[in-house]
Amino acid sequence: MRRDVPRAGGLTHASLNAADKYIAEREEKRLKGLEIPKHVRYSEGKGEVQYAGTRLIEGQSLALLRHGDEVLVLPIDAATAQRIKRLAVGEPVTVIAQGSIRKSKGRSR
Repeated sequence: MRRDVPRAGGLTHASLNAADKYIAEREEKRLKGLEIPKHVRYSEGKGEVQYAGTRLIEGQSLALLRHGDEVLVLPIDAATAQRIKRLAVGEPVTVIAQGSIRKSKGRSR
């Protein structure tokens, strides 16, 4: 019997399925003519992106990250979801190799 074991960044088969389900639902609505940006699964190397919110689909947390005209969907673990709730929508963030989201350096006071 094979179990879903968290990999780097807390990704499991269930979290990837939740991301794909969310993307499919948003794309279906976009194709019907609603003004929804294109949603795609996050892939490495996107650089700095803007935080666009979190969603909870089938018990899995997803981070939404805006990159140009697209919204990138990144499965995240519960600890990361709790931590990024404090971020403001539109705030610049970077995703490091393990799938962790960090606030980009801004202006200091």
